[in-house]
Amino acid sequence: MRRGSKFIIGGALLVLTACETEPTRRFSEILLSPTPPVSSPTPQPPVPPPAPRPGGSTVPLVQLELGSTFRGIIRYPEDVPCDPSGWDAVAPCLRFSILPPAGGTLEVGLTWSSAGTHMDLLLDGAYAEAPTSTQTVRVSLAVRAMVDYEIRIHSYYGTSDFELTTALR
Repeated sequence: MRRGSKFIIGGALLVLTACETEPTRRFSEILLSPTPPVSSPTPQPPVPPPAPRPGGSTVPLVQLELGSTFRGIIRYPEDVPCDPSGWDAVAPCLRFSILPPAGGTLEVGLTWSSAGTHMDLLLDGAYAEAPTSTQTVRVSLAVRAMVDYEIRIHSYYGTSDFELTTALR
């Protein structure tokens, strides 16, 4: 008994089965498997840039010279926030970079003039804030030679002039 042949016609599978038991019927089964229609991909919207990672910032770094005093103004709320931890997304911030030529202890001091303003300081992630009765913050950190360290200052409740000092001991 001869059982059949298979043919592919235009993307469809045609199965032919000849059966001697049914002489009037030459093909007992015809199966067509249509080719699924090809769909064009749906245009996808542009992928937005990734969210800034903690610590990332659009605020530019200002290079400090070790042993110098930097005088500036931080404007609340006009300056851009840059809190690396994300807990205060509205505090304006300024960023500084310092490259110690030798290892030792880097000391950073921040003083400001406006009594109604509160400021804090981060030295490479080490947080320091002033007691409420003063307008001075100091922080120190053991550092290595020729490694960049970041300083951030944040202002709360108002605009203020400030001085930022650095020393290596």
